[in-house]
Amino acid sequence: MKFLKFCSVLLTLSWLSLANGAMADNNGEVLYNQYCSVCHGVIGQGDDRWPGLNDTGDMTAPPHNEKGHTWRHSSDDLVKMTLMGHRDPYNATEILTMPAYEGLLTEHQVLSIIEHIKSWWTPDQIENQRKLNQ
Repeated sequence: MKFLKFCSVLLTLSWLSLANGAMADNNGEVLYNQYCSVCHGVIGQGDDRWPGLNDTGDMTAPPHNEKGHTWRHSSDDLVKMTLMGHRDPYNATEILTMPAYEGLLTEHQVLSIIEHIKSWWTPDQIENQRKLNQ
């Protein structure tokens, strides 16, 4: 009987651990901090040189807050840029401006990151982006 109780507790703890891990995997703030903040800033402020070029002549990471232009893209476009990568056509090199995260992030995870980013936008920016998504 004690063994069955032990197994039941162990299974419950394992399930809770998996559930908490899955929730963290879909938490936009956690994912943003893990994958995006190194280039786009902890509070979405972007690279200090933006709008400008880095040492190789490529565009620097733009802000995702209200000072940036992220809200001018539909969520579908943002998901595509995040998963497939993006190269600014004005870059001096062929390097992707935005690296591809396909295989590291799912579409659902990218959408949760976008929802987190929206917390930095003005109500007008949120409404304008909502219209793009229709």
